[in-house]
Amino acid sequence: MAYQVDYDIEIPYRTLPDLPGLSPALEVTLYLSGKQARAVGILDSGSPFTVFKNELATQLGITDISVGALSTLRSAGGPFAIYLFDIELAVHAGATQRRLSGQVGFAAGQLPRNILGLNLVFQQFQIGFRDAQQRLYLLSES
Repeated sequence: MAYQVDYDIEIPYRTLPDLPGLSPALEVTLYLSGKQARAVGILDSGSPFTVFKNELATQLGITDISVGALSTLRSAGGPFAIYLFDIELAVHAGATQRRLSGQVGFAAGQLPRNILGLNLVFQQFQIGFRDAQQRLYLLSES
């Protein structure tokens, strides 16, 4: 049986610092206590959490990430600790901006890239990847 999805948004993959080639990534803005930080994150369906580099926590006024709820993620490089905070996150996709609330993690150590995991973006959008064409497709779930 065939299924058809009519996506609202098409976004080309983009180059990111320190990563070879093009990646399926979105621009986001994090909001906490009147402060904001803008970043680009790679969509990663293998990550249960959305996780950002520590520099973004500092921009949001978080001086000690260890006050967040501790969790551990596993990756090909091995397990690493993250600290979770309740934060608002706006996804910028083409002309669309969608603001979401939920838990966002900050890595305890070095993180080579920001990760948009299953807990926020994947719950709000149906996401399609056309890797051969280096295109990302989004359809709002609401």
